[in-house]
Amino acid sequence: MDSVFTLDNLTVRFATKEGAVAAVSDLSFALGRGECLGIVGESGSGKSQTFLASMGLLAPNGHATGRALFQGQDLLKLDREALNKIRGNRMAMIFQDSGTSLTPHMKVGNQLMEVLTTHKGLSAEAAKKRILEVMEAIRIPEIDKRLNQYPHEFSGGMRQRVMIAMALLCEPDLLIADEPTTALDVTVQAQILQLFKALKQHTRSAIVLITHDLGVVAGLCDRVIVMYGGRVVEEGPVADIFANPKHPYTQGLLKCMPRLDQDLDAELEAIPGQPPNLQKLPPGCAFAERCTHALPRCAAERPGLRDLGPGRRAACHLLEAA
Repeated sequence: MDSVFTLDNLTVRFATKEGAVAAVSDLSFALGRGECLGIVGESGSGKSQTFLASMGLLAPNGHATGRALFQGQDLLKLDREALNKIRGNRMAMIFQDSGTSLTPHMKVGNQLMEVLTTHKGLSAEAAKKRILEVMEAIRIPEIDKRLNQYPHEFSGGMRQRVMIAMALLCEPDLLIADEPTTALDVTVQAQILQLFKALKQHTRSAIVLITHDLGVVAGLCDRVIVMYGGRVVEEGPVADIFANPKHPYTQGLLKCMPRLDQDLDAELEAIPGQPPNLQKLPPGCAFAERCTHALPRCAAERPGLRDLGPGRRAACHLLEAA
């Protein structure tokens, strides 16, 4: 596999007055060119912090160890100047909060123009042509009018589309999309997913999709990683994970999702309990308190990831008895 991005035992910790917060622990995976990887899990599972750490965007009290290799370069060792040459150009991220990701006092057109003049050295005319192409592709209406407006004049969904346009301008080798369709209606969601598919096929860009929406994962991703309590609990090809989930947490997530083959009056099953406190993670499996299949050893001994076949891993003591 032609690897574009590789994480090797990435660990992210935050120092707080109450003690250290273990946001991500020993995360490893590789992402190939033209591949789309879905990262799913509840809020606080470490999905976003994984990639903020990789891009050098952690809060001041955060610290990352391990390696984050982008085309052979360890991003965790690069200084700010070197990272700025990569971020927004060869590696782009669509942030979840579009309201704070755009510069409020700059017109949207100037912000988009700045990306291309800074990273690609395009003339104003060539940059404008590229901006129009991308904005048309993501169905932004009245483009000339929109380019002369400020972010506060846009709806939340329209700001999100501008963020997507900004990330796509340079046709990055790696696109990280953090809940990119959250603020969009279902019609626009479908258009954006089609755009991502085209990007993956035509430019061979690698895509990471961070989301709560398993339907989006099923429609776009090749592989999926399920995270819980800052760790990987299951990984595998999307079709295998949906057809035969091995970890009780993955099974619970899928039971929360409505299915077309279910009766209309069928009740969805919620996962009981609450996510773990990342300051006081238990010595054993972080999911044990919420798991209806937990064994006595689950509370005391953390399960390691087990290989279950080509590209499939899961961390659960139940698999030893299976």
